[in-house]
Amino acid sequence: MKITYPALIRPAVRGWALTLAVAGGLLAFAGTTQAQPTQVYYEDFEVDNTQNWIVNYGLGANVADFYFDYSSVGIPPAPHTVGGTTRGLKLQANVDPNTQAGSVAGYGLSVSPMGFSITENFEMRFDMWLNYNASGLGSTQIGGAGFGTAGTQAQRAMPIPGVVDSIFIGASTDGGTAADYRVYSPVHYIGLQDASGVYAAGSRNNTATYYVTNFPGNVAPPAAQTNLFPSQANLRTPDGTVGMQWRDVALRKVANIITYRIDGVLIATIDASTNGTLGGANILFNFYDIQGNASTDPLATNLLFALFDNVRITNFPSVVTVSATTPDAAESGPTPGIFTLTRSEPGPEVTVFYEMSGTASNGIDYVTLPGSITFAAGATSTNITLTPIDDNLSEFAETATLTISEGPNYYGAGSATVTIADNDTPTIDISTVLGSMYEPLPHDYVRFRLTRRGDLQAPSFNVNLVYSGEAAATRHTGTTPVTVDPGSLYTDFDVNPIDDNLLQGNQTIVCTVTSGTGYAVGTTSPSATATIVDDELPAETILFADDFNTDTSANWMLLYASTNAADNDYSAIFNYDYSQHPYGPMIPPAPRSGTDTHGLFLQVNKGDATEAAAALNLYPRNQNFTGNFAVRFDMYLIAPDTATTEYALFGINHSGNQTNWFRNSAAGFAGVDPVGWTFDGLFYGVETDAAALGDYVLYSAPTTAGRNPTALNSRSASTLTGIFKKPPYGYAGSPGNLSGSSTPCWSEVEISQVGNLVTLKINQTEIFSYTNNTAFTSGNIMIGHCDAYDSAATYDGGVIYDNVRVIRLPASLAPATITSIQPVGGPPTGYLVNYTGGSGSQFVLLTSPTVTAPLSSWTRAATNSTGSGAFSVPAGAQAFYRIKSE
Repeated sequence: MKITYPALIRPAVRGWALTLAVAGGLLAFAGTTQAQPTQVYYEDFEVDNTQNWIVNYGLGANVADFYFDYSSVGIPPAPHTVGGTTRGLKLQANVDPNTQAGSVAGYGLSVSPMGFSITENFEMRFDMWLNYNASGLGSTQIGGAGFGTAGTQAQRAMPIPGVVDSIFIGASTDGGTAADYRVYSPVHYIGLQDASGVYAAGSRNNTATYYVTNFPGNVAPPAAQTNLFPSQANLRTPDGTVGMQWRDVALRKVANIITYRIDGVLIATIDASTNGTLGGANILFNFYDIQGNASTDPLATNLLFALFDNVRITNFPSVVTVSATTPDAAESGPTPGIFTLTRSEPGPEVTVFYEMSGTASNGIDYVTLPGSITFAAGATSTNITLTPIDDNLSEFAETATLTISEGPNYYGAGSATVTIADNDTPTIDISTVLGSMYEPLPHDYVRFRLTRRGDLQAPSFNVNLVYSGEAAATRHTGTTPVTVDPGSLYTDFDVNPIDDNLLQGNQTIVCTVTSGTGYAVGTTSPSATATIVDDELPAETILFADDFNTDTSANWMLLYASTNAADNDYSAIFNYDYSQHPYGPMIPPAPRSGTDTHGLFLQVNKGDATEAAAALNLYPRNQNFTGNFAVRFDMYLIAPDTATTEYALFGINHSGNQTNWFRNSAAGFAGVDPVGWTFDGLFYGVETDAAALGDYVLYSAPTTAGRNPTALNSRSASTLTGIFKKPPYGYAGSPGNLSGSSTPCWSEVEISQVGNLVTLKINQTEIFSYTNNTAFTSGNIMIGHCDAYDSAATYDGGVIYDNVRVIRLPASLAPATITSIQPVGGPPTGYLVNYTGGSGSQFVLLTSPTVTAPLSSWTRAATNSTGSGAFSVPAGAQAFYRIKSE
């Protein structure tokens, strides 16, 4: 019988439930006789037992057939089938392209036996076949099994909480996804990632060596299938995939540990205790599509499916587990740690094997443990004592993890950890946590971290520090000493910039730990380096400028657009005194303003009750810029108290006749207008609140099918959290300020065009560059504001612009030439790298241990402003140097 959406079957309990109860009675033991495993569930689908299964459907058209004759699609009997019959469970997901709703997850289904649950330790074995169509169209399906569901929701890839209530594992049909082996759990409903440690291969992609070795490809469909469907004749499976043949799958649960094997090959190991609360204790089989686009191949309805057959569940009546009953050990004394091994019931004498791992080494950091221990007859627990060795080395606290290994006379799983505390004199190393700060922002900072090895409970001590590097002591607020308290493994401290109004280029700060009382200087990393980013610039050749110190509105063209065309819901206030901004503390003068506090204030979508996306563009009248130039301005971006969805807009090479903007809402219609729109130039959207809805995006024409501009390049705010820190900014990775911020921060923006290379910088940090292949190579500049969603925010949000100017840039940057490298001191403590020539606002000295290394791998050693003629570098290992002009 075939079950299709939306049926949900909930029949009476089957006979196997009674069998389970009877089987439970077989688990009794007498004396020290070891109870034997018992099969508690079996289903071979040879009888139509549709009524005994729960079917839960997700999105799309999905199919469950519990009495499918798979010989009808040319598949031979499953390996564990008795008598050569070919009936099994077939699952299909997202088979109808007419029901798709775009590239989103949530398509698929899961099935569970009605009324079944198992709380004891068990192993479930079954035969699985993953079939797919040769065209590969739409074959982003995953098939597998799991445990722990309540059986009330479809268990499939669905990236919202509350849907996944089990732990389920699966494999792709054809290796057509980036993650071909997957594990989901209640707290990891978007899937456990490669770095989670659950995957035996360390990767989810079929191309990993582990999968390729264990699952060689080039498997062809059965001849019977190609006879029925000739298009399958050329299909061959990729290496590392498990489709197009029967696989022996085992899902085992021992204590909290769930393992999943295919043909005996371990795929994943999951600790249920750390993966959220399971919804129940039922098993499941599932098949789901990780994309919303169903296959358009008409043969997919016949050939894209998962088969399951010969399900057997066997319990484990006696299981060995381990816990750390004394988890804290110490070199002092020494103080031992204790592992306790427990078996779930008495039995005969049995030897249990284990492995030791962790940061502590067996036989070096603690007395050698042999790897096995014997339970006495009738005993249900036994202890293993871990005795630390005092090695007189200052170290981090070390871990010793005991993991139960499998053995011939018991079932075991799980691990436990003992931590060994060090008792030696603390040593202090230093590292850089946040390595860049912008000179004119008094609330910006770099962050260093002191790391302690040795006795973690030693009394408080003060760590002495010295500062060196290119930056003079007057350029920062270097702190010394820094107190390290008992129990603190890491101690962070910050250094703030001091603006000296001198053009010096970016400069390094080197912080070094020096000797003191109560600690020793570490040998791993006694020094760390950070950078002060200079805000001063060489003299500018001004092509256009407006500081808004007077009302210059007549000199600007204003264009407004909205999805509520008649609302005119915007503000554009010239000569705005932002020191009187009504929300929160006074906004300070812009970086290029001296003491003046007047600018241009823009905001949209604040005064109309109708929720609508909207945008403002302002163009200076009668301006056209060509060749190599840059537009620079100060920007104070303000996020309102409500969810913002707002953006600063600015661009170059515009006609000045279009409103250039974008809309991310799709209610009613897609894009900015139901009948289309015309865009021009190159313009950027910078999101106020780093909400990952297009944090930094460059747009242009042509208009897309969705009636929005074309996105040319982008960057996520998550990659800039060390530049735009929270605090002082309101959102990590964004130059936006919270309304009423107590640490207000202006940003200095530059869009430069040199040849066909267009670059966006904010606070002298490059956001990204774009090689301009569009037709828009000259034109006017634009500044603006956009609310890209059909929503209305509070009145405090918007953007303030000040000191807008366009400057001429040289045709190209001339390279500098290294003339000599001179040692300083004897023996040398450093070197002067002398150079001559070149053009640009500053020169950067790059270094690499090998001269043939690609440019991207050369690292910055120092920075000088134009004309200084020399770099100073500390002595060290042999290195090569080159100079970059900026």
